[in-house]
Amino acid sequence: MAAPVTLPSDERAVLERDLRATVKELRDVKAALDEHSIVAITDPAGKITYVNDKFCAISKYPREALLGQDHRVINSGHHPKTFFRNLWATIGRGQVWRGELKNRAKDGTFYWVDTTIVPFLSDSGRPLQYVAIRTDITKRKADEAEQKRLELEILAISERERHTIGADLHDNLGQRLTALELMCAALKADAGDRPELSRPLDAMGQMLRETVAQTRYLARGLVPVGEGPEALLIGLAELAERTNALGKIACRFEAPDVLVLHDPVVGGHLYRIAQEAVNNAVKHSGASVVSIELKQGAEDIVLTVSDNGAGLRKKSASPRGLGMGVMQHRANVIGGELSIATKRNRGVTILCTVPVKAKR
Repeated sequence: MAAPVTLPSDERAVLERDLRATVKELRDVKAALDEHSIVAITDPAGKITYVNDKFCAISKYPREALLGQDHRVINSGHHPKTFFRNLWATIGRGQVWRGELKNRAKDGTFYWVDTTIVPFLSDSGRPLQYVAIRTDITKRKADEAEQKRLELEILAISERERHTIGADLHDNLGQRLTALELMCAALKADAGDRPELSRPLDAMGQMLRETVAQTRYLARGLVPVGEGPEALLIGLAELAERTNALGKIACRFEAPDVLVLHDPVVGGHLYRIAQEAVNNAVKHSGASVVSIELKQGAEDIVLTVSDNGAGLRKKSASPRGLGMGVMQHRANVIGGELSIATKRNRGVTILCTVPVKAKR
């Protein structure tokens, strides 16, 4: 066994001084971190080995009730299992994970934290422990929820106004135009064999029939989809049918035989996104075909509207235009994600994915 190395007293004093300075610096960093952030340390199995005072304060658990537990003790049930599987897969590979978590305190209240989890690795690259640093963002999330509530309220008012206008078009203007068409038919019958009268009356009758059809088209487009589980399927099928009736473009609709969607708000916004996308294709794309496709997965619904037109120019390929902006806004309101893909002379594809929770 080798004899221990004895350092000269002056070198030993320097090392001890440097060590004390390093320890003090680490303590200062820890104190600053504890003052600002919510901190927890877990072992490789996920058991909590350390929590600071801020963690205890926001979770409302005493320290002794947390040590040795895993973070399921504060699980709110808000995030799906796949969310946590991805989190653990990331830090298990030694990578830093960042995200927002909704937790449940001991008294049943909820709080949100902006979280960074840093794995500490061994020389072989295996995690030794995980340090989670969190910031309380509960107020910000509450403000975002209130903003979303107000946006939904504004959109609901807009939908009610659309419904009122659509009903007026159908029940008032549409009936008046139909009455005029019948009057033209009666005048033509009275005209007998007088072609100088019957021909103009024929033309007027034809124009009135076309106007009645257009009025009904506009009225139906303004009325939102109903509230039943099948309302979105029916609404999109009718949208495709009305688009085909215009004779300008062929509209295809593909969807499962059964679509389970119990939230009429989500259905209404998805319908409006499809309607806006189809209208853009009819008016601006120069396409001959537009397709509406609806798919339902285990946790989401995917709406796709695509056309074979000229595509968007680079300057307008982002959703900054009025129509694109409205679609993006509707997707955000219902917690969805909207993307727009385009290629020159190969059309535009609009994809909206919305998470859907089962009705309890």
